[in-house]
Amino acid sequence: MSAWVLGFDLGGTKLSWVVANQRGKVLHYESVPLFISKNPSPEKAKKTVIDLMAKVISEGFDKNLLGVGIASAGPLNTNSGMLIDPSNFPRWGKFPLIKTLRERLKSKKINLPVHFQNDAMAAALGEGWVGAAKGLDNFIVVTLGTGIGTGIILNGKPAMCNGMGGEWGNQIVDQKGLHFDGNIYDHTVEGIASGMAIVSRAFKLGFSGSSVEDLVLEIVRGNNRYRSLFSDAAKGLAVLCYNLSLGFCPEKILFSGGLINVSEYFWDELVERYGQLMRPRHKSFMAPLEIAKLGVQAGAIGAAGMAI
Repeated sequence: MSAWVLGFDLGGTKLSWVVANQRGKVLHYESVPLFISKNPSPEKAKKTVIDLMAKVISEGFDKNLLGVGIASAGPLNTNSGMLIDPSNFPRWGKFPLIKTLRERLKSKKINLPVHFQNDAMAAALGEGWVGAAKGLDNFIVVTLGTGIGTGIILNGKPAMCNGMGGEWGNQIVDQKGLHFDGNIYDHTVEGIASGMAIVSRAFKLGFSGSSVEDLVLEIVRGNNRYRSLFSDAAKGLAVLCYNLSLGFCPEKILFSGGLINVSEYFWDELVERYGQLMRPRHKSFMAPLEIAKLGVQAGAIGAAGMAI
């Protein structure tokens, strides 16, 4: 094999990775379930992640491997390689992911560059490299999955400072009942529109399933009381797009992640609500809202691209 790169995408429910060449062509893709949020022991969960990454790298390692990129749900710091109380990984606290992986690789006599980025920013880098944003300098990718992420590319570069930033999924979009000294999560975009939030809110309405897919099945069977959850998600995402449009004036806003598989339940309302917010006073800031091209592989592809 000629020169190649390896990219990981660490999420709340799975670890995915791609092998790609220097032109961004995916040569291999794989994904395994992790269900980190359900692991009662944070230390065991961390070890599982490091063990699996090290295993994949060591089994495929050869002289043509240029480097490794890792995309992860945040918050995180790309400079220090640290996860910082990540939303999708309960009770992990501050975890030096990159340092720990490098030490494990060193013990296997493997010395490789290891790059780090939040998953949404990596997805944006992937879309800019070989996806729906190729050729653009200013665009945003919103990832809809267990959490909500935002990857902002401004003038061709990730919009970050000191290794941090882009955590717009934690933006407050609902002030009703907000307590400044209490839990604000339920008032954020992620607390309203993420897969985890939609399922959690469904439990309060009597839902007994375990996933968004189960919830959709209930709607298909005629249980329409859950439709309002997707309507709330659409409104929250519309507010997010409104604020991102005024803040960055992107050429496109792309959407990626697992929830795209059920977009028929929120997409049309999202586009409509966004237009209602923007047209009266800020039409010149409006950006096309589109589904991203690379799908669930976007984060891993973007991570791989960082290693070139």
